[in-house]
Amino acid sequence: GVDPMAAGYSVERARVFIDDLRARLLARPEISAVAFSSHNQGTGQVFIDGQPRRLDGRFVSLVGIDEGYLDTVGLRLLAGRGFTSRDGVGAPAVAIVTDSLAKVIDPSGLVLGRRIGVDPKFSTMKDAEIIGVVPDIRVPGSLEPTTLYLP
Repeated sequence: GVDPMAAGYSVERARVFIDDLRARLLARPEISAVAFSSHNQGTGQVFIDGQPRRLDGRFVSLVGIDEGYLDTVGLRLLAGRGFTSRDGVGAPAVAIVTDSLAKVIDPSGLVLGRRIGVDPKFSTMKDAEIIGVVPDIRVPGSLEPTTLYLP
């Protein structure tokens, strides 16, 4: 994998690197789509609308994705919208959750517009508005299909 942050790049320099890599890959005729993701540590506790929520032994994986990830890996939205280039640094915090996580938050699965956060020991993620729900998949390195996607 490619991890510019681990190599000491600043956030802005990493973004430039990734954009350049994407352009170079897409210039190759045999490549039709490119997406990037980063799997971060997860947590056993989330905050829903500011209130702590235990997950009954489940674990939430935190995965950073770019705006092309869902289409590239074939994940369709069950509700809401995907990320756009306007989401991310400097924009209001937003998140996409898997169907399993949505049902942990609310048994009806109707979670669009709700706020989700994680234990600050595990992430610097700000409290984010849930803007989308996707089907469950197993993300490499995750123990559970309960996944929180961040831009």
